[in-house]
Amino acid sequence: MNRIAIGIGSNSHNADNSVKSAIVWCSEIFSNVVASSVYITDPVGKKAISVGRRYSNAVIVGNTPLNKDEIITSLKDYENNHGRTLSSRSTGIVTIDLDLVIYNDEILKPTDINRDYFRLGFEEIGILNDLSRRSTTGLPTSAL
Repeated sequence: MNRIAIGIGSNSHNADNSVKSAIVWCSEIFSNVVASSVYITDPVGKKAISVGRRYSNAVIVGNTPLNKDEIITSLKDYENNHGRTLSSRSTGIVTIDLDLVIYNDEILKPTDINRDYFRLGFEEIGILNDLSRRSTTGLPTSAL
């Protein structure tokens, strides 16, 4: 079984509901899911800032037998099925964004780890402190 952490975000007009729906979906396809609350963060990056919309975000952790590629494909399929298209990306409006940030002991998106849009939810779940403690002591982080 693989342990995962996924960052979820949206800056659409219905952002809170989009994030909550994605949490429900994740709970249906992954096991032992723990989700943070939905919280608001400021946009990051030139395009996101120019749009001028804050983001609704959440983080989930869970287990899955799927490999990284299968998970990422599932996440991108969900995004596409919920309005995240090439044309929507050009507007800077993010209907829904799901990113596999951690897969077992591997941090796939190291920049995201320290950004508020991920860090706040990860800390809320209570895992970031445990991860930091383990990485400084040399213990494995597989207990995510």
